[in-house]
Order: sequence, then structure tokens, then C-alpha cells
Amino acid sequence: MLQQRLGKEKFQQFFDEIVKLCIQKNLIKTKRFIIDSTDISVNASLPFGKKLIRDAYKKVVRLIEAFDESCAKQALESFESDITKEYEGEDRVDASKHYEIALKHLN
Repeated sequence: MLQQRLGKEKFQQFFDEIVKLCIQKNLIKTKRFIIDSTDISVNASLPFGKKLIRDAYKKVVRLIEAFDESCAKQALESFESDITKEYEGEDRVDASKHYEIALKHLN
């Protein structure tokens, strides 16, 4: 099977969409943004692909939880349910499908 990585461009689109939705839902309360461009070399395994998408979605849900626990719980359960459904009868689900599901739930 062919394994696809999310890639920088799709990740940037995913990240930008999360920030945009957070702004629309008033989850971001500041007009100042700080960008840290420190380059640090570490010997660590960085998450990518499906794990990165799921972790990013879960971080958004944790922010929502601060305002509405019930909504956050429902959002996470629905997201996980849709991911699980993709694996029914499949050995493998591409990161692009995880990305598609996450965007659907963020909207």
C-alpha cells in the first residue's frame, strides 16, 4: 500500500483552518500573536500524519471544553466515531481521510 504524508502545504492549510475557526468562535481572545522561529535540533520522534491531525483536533476540543464541556465531549466522541467507521473493513486509512474528517468536524 502507498503511504501518504500530510506534507507542509496541507498541514499549513489544516492549521490555518483551525486558527480561523477558533477566531470565528471567539476562542482566541487576543489580537497579538507571537511566532517563535527558534531552530532547535532534538533527538525526538515528532508526530506526523494521522497522529498529528488527531492531536491537533484534540487540542481544539480541549479549548472548547473550557467553555462547554458537553459540546467538547460530543465533538470528540463524534470525531472518534467517524474515524473508527473508516477502519471498519479496512486495514489502513490514509492521513488524508483523517484530515478530511477533522475539517468536517471543525466546520
